[in-house]
Amino acid sequence: MNVRVRAWLAQWGPMLPLLLAEGVLWVGFGALLPILSIYFVEHGVDLPMLGVVVAAWPAARVVSEPAFGWLADRVSRRLMMIIGLLASAVFAVMPLFLLGPAAFIAARLLAGLAAAMYDPAARGYIVDANPPEKRGEAFGLYNAAQMAGFMLGPAVGGITVAIVGDPTIVFWVAGVSLVASALLVALRVPELGHARESVKAAVAVEPDDGAIPVEARPSRLLNSLLIAGLALNVGAYFASGTYEVIWSLYLTSLGASV
Repeated sequence: MNVRVRAWLAQWGPMLPLLLAEGVLWVGFGALLPILSIYFVEHGVDLPMLGVVVAAWPAARVVSEPAFGWLADRVSRRLMMIIGLLASAVFAVMPLFLLGPAAFIAARLLAGLAAAMYDPAARGYIVDANPPEKRGEAFGLYNAAQMAGFMLGPAVGGITVAIVGDPTIVFWVAGVSLVASALLVALRVPELGHARESVKAAVAVEPDDGAIPVEARPSRLLNSLLIAGLALNVGAYFASGTYEVIWSLYLTSLGASV
C-alpha cells in the first residue's frame, strides 16, 4: 500500500465510519429530493402550500438546532446521532401513511427536528475527534461525504423509481439509508469525551521571526465572524430552498421523466 495512503488512513481511519454514515444519509436525502414536490402536489398540496410544506423542515431546524447544539455539548454526541438518525428514518416514510397538507407539514417538521438533533452532535464529534490544526480538513472531508451522497442520491432515486415503477419507493430508500447510517454510527463510531479547551485572553505578542501573530479566538459566541457566516448561510439557503421547491415541477412541465 502506498505510504501516503497508509498515512492518510492512519490519520482519518477512525473517522471513516462517520464519513460513510454521512454519505449514506445524503444518498437517501438526495433520492427523496426530486420526488418530494411532485408527490406533495399529486396528493392535494397546491403551489402556495407547497412552499409551506417544504419550508417546514428547515423551519424546525432554525428553531431547534441551537437547543440541540447546546445539548450536544453536555450529553453523549454519539447517542444523539443515533437517536436523530432513527427518528429521521421514521419521519422520512411518514408521508406515505399520513396524507394531506397538514400531515405533510407535521411530517416535515418532525423530520427537521430529528435532523437538528443529529447534525450538531455529528459536527461536535468531529471537533472532539481531531486536534485544532486538523479540524478544517476534517470538516472538509465531512462536507465532501455529504456532497458525494447528495450527488449519487438523485440518480439512485430516479433509477430505483424507473426499475420499480413506483415513485413512493424513494421514501423507503431514504428510510433505509437513515437506518443504515444509524447502525454504522452505533457499531463503528466510538464514544468520545467532549473536547474542553480554555479560551485565552487576547495578548499582544511581538513576532520574533517576521511571522504574523495568531489572533485570539472570540470570547463570545455572538461575534462578527459568526454573524458573517450566518448571513452567508441565509442567502445561500434562501436561493437553494427556492430552487428545490420549483425545479422538479419545472422539469416535469417540460416533459421530463423521473
